[in-house]
Amino acid sequence: MHLLQISLQPSVEVEELASGESVELHLSNKYEAINDSNDSTWDLEVNAESGVGEQAVQLSRVARYVVAKVVLKSANQTTSPKFKAFRVRALARPELVVIQIPVNISDRVERPFRKPILVRNLGETIYQSLKDKEGNAVTLELYDPAEIIRGVVEKITYPIQSNANVGSVTQYAILTVRGTRQQTFSQVTSGDIPGVKGFAIMRFG
Repeated sequence: MHLLQISLQPSVEVEELASGESVELHLSNKYEAINDSNDSTWDLEVNAESGVGEQAVQLSRVARYVVAKVVLKSANQTTSPKFKAFRVRALARPELVVIQIPVNISDRVERPFRKPILVRNLGETIYQSLKDKEGNAVTLELYDPAEIIRGVVEKITYPIQSNANVGSVTQYAILTVRGTRQQTFSQVTSGDIPGVKGFAIMRFG
C-alpha cells in the first residue's frame, strides 16, 4: 500500500454557540474507524466553542485514507449546538505561502489628488470586521501578480505606522493569510470554442 503526503484543511461551520456548547471535528487515517466512534486513531483537529461562521485549521498527513467524525456537545444535555456543516479540503499543493496585506484602519481616508476626509469610527469598524475573520477559510485573489491563494486568515496584527509622504498618522493593520497557490485560468474568446458566442473562463477537471 502506498502512503501519500497530503495537506488538509478541515473546518466546521456553526451558528452562535451557547455557553457550554461545542462542535468537535475528529479525523482518522484508519479506514475502518468510520464504523467505530471509539477507535483510538481519532484525533481532535477542530474544536469550535464560540463564535459564528467557519473555523478551520491546516495540517499535513501521511496516509492513504482520511475519515471524519463530528461530535456535538452541550453542558446541560437539553439543547444541541447549531451546527451547519463540516468540510475536509485536500489542498492542491503541499507548499504553504504566507501573504501579508496592510489595511488602512484609521478614521482618516486618504484620496489621491483630493483632500483627506475623516469618518468617525470607520477604523474601529474595519478593525473589528477583520478580527471576526481570524481563523476563517478564505480564497484570496491577487491581481498583480495574478495569483489565487486558498487558505486561512492566520492573524490580524495592529502596528501603528505613519504615512510620511502626506504627514498624517494613518494607522494600518496587517492581514496575514497562510495557504497554498491555486492554478489560475485566463479568459478565452469564443474563437477557441466552436459554436459558443461570448467570453468564458475555461476550467477543466
